[in-house]
Amino acid sequence: MEHTYMLIAVSKSSPSLINWDPDSPSAKSLTWLAGFFFISTWICFAVAEVLLLAGLSVESGHLKNWSKPRTGCYAIKEGLFSAAGVFALTTVFLAAGLYLTALRAQKMSEELAIVRREVLEASTYYASPPRSPQRHIATVARENPTTI
Repeated sequence: MEHTYMLIAVSKSSPSLINWDPDSPSAKSLTWLAGFFFISTWICFAVAEVLLLAGLSVESGHLKNWSKPRTGCYAIKEGLFSAAGVFALTTVFLAAGLYLTALRAQKMSEELAIVRREVLEASTYYASPPRSPQRHIATVARENPTTI
């Protein structure tokens, strides 16, 4: 156990138990980063969906009711579908960032669980009283069993 304390004192990186405090700046920044990725992913997805549906509804209107002449024809500006594609691609990259952030949080949580389990095992090992030796019964030929 003393070696562990010496390694913690000498090493440049902090141990996992100290590093993964829920109120630490790294944990808070990870939470804010995940929130940013989540919100921005849904916003980009919504904008891309609205652009695609608006362009599709305008373009599909050209195929109906050609039996009577029209006075005007709605047209979409160039780049509407390209903008929707850019927003959709941005959604994919933001979702990948959210996934990587979630993986990093899971890894930190697993490291914390391992350290806590090791600390608990070490504390129960050193805190428990020594065990008494087990008694077993030995039999001797043609005699009654005795307790040793």
